[in-house]
Amino acid sequence: RFSGISSAFASILFVSMPIAPEVVAWPAASYDLFALFFMQLTLILYLSFLEKGKSGFYLGSLVCFIAALLSKEVSVTLMVILPSMDLLLRGIFGSEDYKNPIINRVILKSLAKHMFPFMLSLLTIFTVRTAQGYHDSPPAIFPFLTLRGTARTFWTILSPMNEAIFNSKETNIIGGLVFFLFLLSVISIIYYWKNKPSSYKRSMIFLAVYFVASLIPINFWVFYYGFSHSLQDSRYLYISMASLISIFAVGVTEFGMHGRIRKSLCYGIIVITVTFSVIGVINNNKPWQAAEEICLYVPEETRRLLPEPHPGAQLYFKDVPMWKSAQVFMGEKALSIAIKSVYKREDINIHTLSSEEQPPDSDNSYLFVYDPTSSQLKLEQHRNY
Repeated sequence: RFSGISSAFASILFVSMPIAPEVVAWPAASYDLFALFFMQLTLILYLSFLEKGKSGFYLGSLVCFIAALLSKEVSVTLMVILPSMDLLLRGIFGSEDYKNPIINRVILKSLAKHMFPFMLSLLTIFTVRTAQGYHDSPPAIFPFLTLRGTARTFWTILSPMNEAIFNSKETNIIGGLVFFLFLLSVISIIYYWKNKPSSYKRSMIFLAVYFVASLIPINFWVFYYGFSHSLQDSRYLYISMASLISIFAVGVTEFGMHGRIRKSLCYGIIVITVTFSVIGVINNNKPWQAAEEICLYVPEETRRLLPEPHPGAQLYFKDVPMWKSAQVFMGEKALSIAIKSVYKREDINIHTLSSEEQPPDSDNSYLFVYDPTSSQLKLEQHRNY
């Protein structure tokens, strides 16, 4: 087991990192919650299967895995986490048994048997979606084709600060601190690896696997073109950043730095690094807070200006922002869902217009115009029966 201090650091890091605020700020992001829910169920049921060996737990985990994939493709990370967790819990790493080739073959054959239905489900779902015209996947680019893109992305993971808010000096200071922790952690892990219990080794391997898995949902071209310090890019790296800091914390506190003074110094560096990282993430999230305000304001203000539209009414919206340094509405469909939800009606029709477009001259139509300067929605014209 890890010490209480390391566990406390991990807990504080998890609670304090304000990652992925768009899940609650973005009306159309409910699939994130569904994906996380089914991913957690998959892990829990698979762990129960490994502990108790009952096929019901295995089938349940497979069903939840399929549901997670149908919710959001980020669930593909389970194809890395599940086999790693399986091998680590079996003790194949960090024990004497892993040196026995016979035991290894038995364990690997069992793992392959367990993972085959998961892999088959994954390939089936992706094949069907591709056949249906779903193309939200990156092009076939090998991630190792450019070192520049890889270095750029890694530096953004070390310091995911929005370049529109923080200058390059501040960004480099945070990146330098985290990189120092990275080197210190790697040196400590390598130097003390042989003398540590197998549970420590398995835990560290799992953290490393989780970090790699956190990069899978990010389009694979992340290591080809590289991500920069802009909001649209760096927000994808928050989970990777948090997992990397966890590796640093465990590495320097559990694998090295045994002296009280050296440990205190490392704890201080970790606290400073996490503090600045949290500040950076909070500032990066401000556009999402603004997007949330717009998402809540537009539907409610529409209902205030037009309490009860006639059945079949045509509601036209001009200049309503779809993107304001963060996703507001994902097109006309998302706006339509938001407006209909406040009216609790399906017999009205929602349309979006650009600044140059005008609504058709028809009865029972209403034109709402959003003024970006004052952030106000106005009902400019309406035609009743």
